[in-house]
Amino acid sequence: MALFLSCFLILGLLGTWMDYAGSLEQAQAETGALADLLEEHVQRTVQVADLSLQLTEGALAVHGGPAAITTSPQARSDLAEIQSYLPATAALRVTDAEGNVLHVTGGVQWVKPFNIGDRPYFREHLAGSGLVVGEGILGRGTGNPIFTISRRLNAPDGSMAGIAVVVFPVAMLEAFYEKARTLPGSRINLLRVDGRQMAGYPEKALSDEQIRQILKAHRDRPDGLIRERRDKDSDSILSYRSIEGLPLIVTAAVSTKDALAPFYWRLRRNAVLGLLVVLALAAIAALALQRIRAEEQARRDLAIVNATLERRVVERTAALLTARQEAERANEGKSRFLAAASHDLRQPLQGARLFLAVLGERLKDRPADQAIANKASEALQGSQSLLNALLDISALEAGVVTPKIGTVSVAEMLEHLCSEWEPQAAEKGLRLQVVPCRLHVQSDPVLLQRIVRNFLANAVRYTQQGQILLGCRRRGTHLRIDVCDTRPGHPAGRTAAHL
Repeated sequence: MALFLSCFLILGLLGTWMDYAGSLEQAQAETGALADLLEEHVQRTVQVADLSLQLTEGALAVHGGPAAITTSPQARSDLAEIQSYLPATAALRVTDAEGNVLHVTGGVQWVKPFNIGDRPYFREHLAGSGLVVGEGILGRGTGNPIFTISRRLNAPDGSMAGIAVVVFPVAMLEAFYEKARTLPGSRINLLRVDGRQMAGYPEKALSDEQIRQILKAHRDRPDGLIRERRDKDSDSILSYRSIEGLPLIVTAAVSTKDALAPFYWRLRRNAVLGLLVVLALAAIAALALQRIRAEEQARRDLAIVNATLERRVVERTAALLTARQEAERANEGKSRFLAAASHDLRQPLQGARLFLAVLGERLKDRPADQAIANKASEALQGSQSLLNALLDISALEAGVVTPKIGTVSVAEMLEHLCSEWEPQAAEKGLRLQVVPCRLHVQSDPVLLQRIVRNFLANAVRYTQQGQILLGCRRRGTHLRIDVCDTRPGHPAGRTAAHL
């Protein structure tokens, strides 16, 4: 009994240590995941902002520069359209070369003109910088914390004509934080590689010591993890990520105390449970023998059940095999019948098509009736194509068709198919293009052309607009023939079923 209690205590201590280490590892993984999400969110936001700034630069260049905003309604309309690409909380500003704000769209309502010539990001543009990600500041219109992404607008002679600025409120991080955070007490921050802070939630300020640690670690590795161990209350886990192509660093941090709160709760719970387990050992010892006997009986019963189950599996397998063989024989008979009767099945449809062609000729003077006859001919042609495909498949399954392998010129085959289907594609407004290929392959020329024709026919039939591309790709000793079109296609989960 004493040996059992000793083993139980050792296992409990080992489990507690493993739980502690696992909780720390989970906290590190979750802060890393939060940092990854913030990196993706910020990178996407900056990319959208930069694209909007490039569009603004192009639109103003067309209208003659930033000064055109005050005189051209079309310029203001273009800027309003560009604003629609940005988040609802962001604002687009345009200034002249002195920093006077000429136009504001989005964000808060612009009440009166103001100047941003003293802003650090404006001075960076004066020094020649093209794209500037600004540090966190207080907005002059609202007094709320903001950060900016701006682009220099050049005059034709290369001098600065003004800047275009996208202003983001720091409060936008709050919505991201509420959706993305996974640990209680976690915090996120955004700073530049020069150490200037841009934004953060729920608190912006990182200490100077934390910023120094982040920048030092960033110089060694663009992404990583920092553990701060100054005292019990300030011990924290911080993950940082670099924004690719931008001078930005995002961080996600959580105090070790908050991260280990679930562990300490489990520790107290396990201590109580351990005491209850010790008190229950006496009762467990008394019931052990009875349990062993019950388990032995259960094993014997399980052996009997397994033997019965194995016998049933063998019987069911044999029955399924018999049913499968019967189904295969029935399918082979169907295929042989369809292959043998293919000519008889095709003949009535061919005759009907001939009669409709004669009827169309006789109705030339009656356009309305001739249109009905043409529609009937098209419907009959579609039915005949489906029947031909079904009969060809049946002939292949029945073994009636024997491939005759020979050398096939891929170029001649593709040119022939293009000539055959180009009029129908042009009639639908589609562009049919063939990529030249000088290779030869070993295949049955008739069957190969029929297969490619089927794919091309489907592309022409179901593509409503755009183009169709017919070409080849070499794969080692094989050649893959592709028919690419611009139709929506099948859902990913149903592709195999359609094929």
